[in-house]
Amino acid sequence: MITRLAAAAALVAALILGMLATAPTASADCPYSACLATSASAQAKVKTGQRAKIKVAVAGASNLAPTGQVTVTIVKRPGGKVLTRTLTITGGQVDLKTRKLKPGKYSVTVTYVPTAGSVWQGTTTTTTFKVKKRR
Repeated sequence: MITRLAAAAALVAALILGMLATAPTASADCPYSACLATSASAQAKVKTGQRAKIKVAVAGASNLAPTGQVTVTIVKRPGGKVLTRTLTITGGQVDLKTRKLKPGKYSVTVTYVPTAGSVWQGTTTTTTFKVKKRR
């Protein structure tokens, strides 16, 4: 039994060392070797004939809220760029109101850039929403 426990402990240690050896290195936006991962999300509420409300959230692998800037780009598909805004994010979220949007499909790309010298990793995500025609 002691041999099995020692073998299990050796296996766990090897797995941990292997994970550390293959862990991603620090990127330009994080000067530390053990940066915390982040994820971004965008939810759009759009009513025909009204301004779109985009709620952007950035969450991290910690109970602290990431800070920095988010760039939100809204593109009508197919077509061209509609709107790009860079906003400061505090408390992990920020809201954006757009001008009235024409009916169609849109994609929203959120790019999070952490505050310089912070332990957060940057991230990018894309989501879609639709503005329906008036009846």
